[in-house]
Amino acid sequence: YNYLRVSVYRPGRTLSTDGSDSYLTLGTGVSYDTRDLYEYATKGVYFRTSISHSGFIDKEIDFGRFSLENQSFIPLYLKNDYYITVATKLNTSFSIGAVIPVYDHQFLGYGSNYVRGWTKYTFEGDDVLAVYNEIRIPIIKPRYIKAVELPVVKSIPIIKNLDIRHGLYFTLIYDIGAVWYKDQDIFRQKFISGAGMGINIIAPFGYVLRADWVFRLAKPVVGQIGFSLNAKF
Repeated sequence: YNYLRVSVYRPGRTLSTDGSDSYLTLGTGVSYDTRDLYEYATKGVYFRTSISHSGFIDKEIDFGRFSLENQSFIPLYLKNDYYITVATKLNTSFSIGAVIPVYDHQFLGYGSNYVRGWTKYTFEGDDVLAVYNEIRIPIIKPRYIKAVELPVVKSIPIIKNLDIRHGLYFTLIYDIGAVWYKDQDIFRQKFISGAGMGINIIAPFGYVLRADWVFRLAKPVVGQIGFSLNAKF
């Protein structure tokens, strides 16, 4: 159940003309996960889809949403014990209904849902489609070392008994995405894209120290350097 009220009503802020929206949201979904590691997968598939409908109380409110996310990690073996990973994430969310409120809009540029190379830009609309791609090439294959062998942490009571995972990957990057409104044709949208390279350090306790150098594929072509403590996907 959701109740939203604005102090000053203006058209578009709420669907109800009195400045308050009250509605129920019902939905269902399914997910499937075979990834070898949540923090930095190199094999497997992750699939999630959901559909929801909002309304049932105020007659002005009648909208829904269909969302789908698919991540695939395909290993390409160069030797028996050495492989690179072709990683792809497809993220979509499509609105259902005649009028979509502003509080159900989709964005590119907030949180983790951004096209690399465009981190200083935000795009808003009813629907979103983005595809993130990486080729993950291991420089140091992920492996474990006993924490008791590390000078810094061997004296910490709990941590010293752990096996700490570490590794180093070089990545090739290509992202593309777009956001649009219901009255716009998806086939006429201008998709933004970025391509570049990065270094991913597999750090202890599930962290991935990531540094990307990605060029915005538009005129003028502009490069951006980004840092993060998590993998893109």
